[in-house]
Order: sequence, then structure tokens, then C-alpha cells
Amino acid sequence: MSQPEDYRNYERRVREVLERRIREECAATQIEVLHDKKYKGASGHDHQIDVSAEIILAGCRILILVECKKYRNRVTISDVLELVGRIKDIGAH
Repeated sequence: MSQPEDYRNYERRVREVLERRIREECAATQIEVLHDKKYKGASGHDHQIDVSAEIILAGCRILILVECKKYRNRVTISDVLELVGRIKDIGAH
């Protein structure tokens, strides 16, 4: 795994890229792209999310969650399943 500041810079860069892409494709939409936010799930558990996008599109709230992994090897299936569990618990898309 990378050094702590290196992964934080990576997360911030991912946030910048995501925000730019969403704004390019959804110009007239209310958008907030955040770094390192906590969301309370239906379970009552607080989940720390590396990057998230909160979008209002045609009156509907869309929540996108991004977990940043900067590893030398591929992420494991357990990393993917953990993210799926967070998405379900938080009610994201």
C-alpha cells in the first residue's frame, strides 16, 4: 500500500476527475462531489467513503460512492463485496 499522504492525494485526484466528468455530462444538474465523507447506513453504522457524488437530476437524488484503492495488486473480491455492502446499507446507486 502507498504512503498515507500519497493515497490522500490519489483520493483527491479521483474526486477532481469524477467531478469534472459529471459536470461535463450533466451541466444543468445540482452536483456536489466530496472527499472523505461519512454516511449513516440503515444499519446505524457510519461508513467513511473516499469520494462521493451527490447529484440532483430531474428532482431525483443520486448518490455515487467511490472507494479508492491504490495497491500494487488487484483489489480482492472481499474489497468489492465490502463496497457492495456499503452501497446497500447507505442506499447509494
